[in-house]
Amino acid sequence: LCCAGLEACSWQDRRHPLVCLLSVPRLGAVLCEGAAAPPQECLRRLVGVFPGAPDAGAFDALLAEPLERRCRGAWLLSNFITVLERYLMPSGESAAKAIALWLSWMCWAKDRLPAGAPDAAAPAAGPLQRLHSAAFVRALVATVDTRDPEGLLSVCQLYFSAAGGGDGEPPAEVLHTLAFATPLAERLFPTLAGLLQGGSMEAVLTRLGPPAFATPEAMRLRIFCAMYALQMQPMYDYEFFGSANPLRLEDVQALTPFLNRLAYHFVTSMPSRAALEPPARALRSSLTSLVCLLYNRHCRRPILTGENAWIIPESRLLIRRAPVVDLGADGPASEAGDAAMPAADDDDQMDVEEPAAPSG
Repeated sequence: LCCAGLEACSWQDRRHPLVCLLSVPRLGAVLCEGAAAPPQECLRRLVGVFPGAPDAGAFDALLAEPLERRCRGAWLLSNFITVLERYLMPSGESAAKAIALWLSWMCWAKDRLPAGAPDAAAPAAGPLQRLHSAAFVRALVATVDTRDPEGLLSVCQLYFSAAGGGDGEPPAEVLHTLAFATPLAERLFPTLAGLLQGGSMEAVLTRLGPPAFATPEAMRLRIFCAMYALQMQPMYDYEFFGSANPLRLEDVQALTPFLNRLAYHFVTSMPSRAALEPPARALRSSLTSLVCLLYNRHCRRPILTGENAWIIPESRLLIRRAPVVDLGADGPASEAGDAAMPAADDDDQMDVEEPAAPSG
């Protein structure tokens, strides 16, 4: 009867009753119990009536309502996880479209967890614990077609979307599972071609959507940098320059100068990490971390050719504009010079040095 009523509603009008229905405590487990025909038929019809996920901010008041020691939003996410794990994922390729739609709703529900809610602050206490378990991550990735970067990206959006006002950084266990149990970096790299060929760094930064940097391209770049950095860390040099590297050497050689320039322009145009929005801060961190790893690798065995391959041309002008500090005197001039120099950002370590002039 409920499914028949939902089917009679317009797509737009279905969202509110669906949110109310699926935020009922433990409804997902009830629907998925056993192999009885009525629950299975109900699930099939229920999944079939889902429209696209609501807009951000929709139903916030409803989802914040307390219900059996949790908020409705936590129960909603819990039911989504249960149905995905016990009904949709075992269905395999036949449920591919339904899984993609389900994941978009799960991203929305996860983002709606109120800040300070038990399930947002302590994943071990609720549905986020199940979502973040290595077994669940591996099973979900195995269900998605790994040949399709958009399919893997939908999984990553689920794990990298913010919950409870955070920056969307998943737990270390999830990061390692995604990095080493999926071909994510290899699949995502071709999707960055538009950025690599995007012209000036100002144009690239604009495409990434400042100041929030929450566009799909920014998400792809952030996830790629995070995954590739993790994959690089345990590689020996012979592995990095060989077949163990998920990217070809020519791809790395094209990528490295781009990331180096982008990181430089990001840091110099928005030097204060504290002033950045959470997605922007996460992108900057993953970007600069990967650049540092590539540079350290280059110092052991060159990735790029040329003595000044890592020098940003614009940095010469920045250095020349720096105030002159009298290091031989203690006084107002020295103090003013010290105050004018920005504090180093320990997390970024994007120091740029001008090469020394040749002697003689």
